Amino acid sequence: MTQGVETLAKDWDNWSDILQNSTEGSEEYYNALTNTKNALSDLLGISTEFMSPDLVLNNMDLISQAATGDAEAIDQLRQAALEDIILHLELDDTELTNGELLDRVLALQAELDAMFPNGIEVGTNIDMSGMDAGEAEFIDKLNSLISEAGMSASQVNAMLAGMGFTANFASEPQKVMIQEPDKVTTHHRITNRNVTEMEGGAKVEEWDEETTTETTPGAVHEGEVDAYSLETSEPGTTVVPQINSITRRASGSANNYSSHNAGGGSPGGGSKGGGGGGKKGKSPKSASPTAADVEDHTKVYEEEVDRYHVINRELERQGRILTKIGH
Repeated sequence: MTQGVETLAKDWDNWSDILQNSTEGSEEYYNALTNTKNALSDLLGISTEFMSPDLVLNNMDLISQAATGDAEAIDQLRQAALEDIILHLELDDTELTNGELLDRVLALQAELDAMFPNGIEVGTNIDMSGMDAGEAEFIDKLNSLISEAGMSASQVNAMLAGMGFTANFASEPQKVMIQEPDKVTTHHRITNRNVTEMEGGAKVEEWDEETTTETTPGAVHEGEVDAYSLETSEPGTTVVPQINSITRRASGSANNYSSHNAGGGSPGGGSKGGGGGGKKGKSPKSASPTAADVEDHTKVYEEEVDRYHVINRELERQGRILTKIGH
């Protein structure tokens, strides 16, 4: 995450000059916009797929402040990213408008602020199974909204990243059929011996060879892999992921170190930022990880897109194992 500040501190002055003075649609304009979105992705942990050009162009002052390591500006950028994400989501299976969805998300965010008036420690889990009934109710409302909006796993990941959380999806065993690779046997048979006498009496021997192959189909085995637990959306036409819990990410003060400016804190500095103010929060249910731990945890979940992608990766892995066994 600190890589985003490092990159902005080094390159933002040049990129912002291009974005303000270059011709829109030119190659250098496109590169500056793309590079800025990549840096914001590193800073906020949000995929560039869900960042519109408006996020950059409408928040250039905040980006300038974030480039100096301003923790408050980084948190404000995350909030701006959340609103940008929601307003540009493709909502194909819902009667909700993007504006209505944003209002609902902001209402949920306000509920969290009320539940944790002193902020939320990095690494804190908010889940269905905890002793706090308010947390379980919040997750239930979140799942209901995901269902009503017909959101995909990647959309949910982006939305929660904008809220400062990592999504922990519910999973369930998924039966898969694993095909062993076919066994191919090659046979070589000598069919004829030819002797050619060269000048000077030397003889050269050549052998005719017949090659055949025999293919034995690989066996099929039934196995299981963990996949997202999906539910039918409220409109009843798509399937949507279900959330078990969400985990608090590091806020701006944990991500603002840069060797290029004096504004950032030391690398790896912890954060106790809350939903909106970066205040001291209540103790997490388990030992608080470092910002680096939370970043690593975030990357794991952002690599997951849908249940079929998970299954395909497992099939590929099993196929490689079985190929090695066959050899």
